[in-house]
Amino acid sequence: MCCDHRKRERAYTLIRAQIRNGSQAFIVYPLIDESEKIEAPAAVDDFDTLSKEIFPDLKLAFCMAA
Repeated sequence: MCCDHRKRERAYTLIRAQIRNGSQAFIVYPLIDESEKIEAPAAVDDFDTLSKEIFPDLKLAFCMAA
């Protein structure tokens, strides 16, 4: 198991705990869409996974800052 994967799992656990306590959580991505110039996760790519696999029991929204 990669250390990045473990960090992500810990973050998801923290998010779930905060939601259970009545708080909101935000995940901020460096990119909206995938880029050929920058190797970083993109929000568009991960939103489907987050909403269907990671947090299927939570209400998620995809928002872009103007």
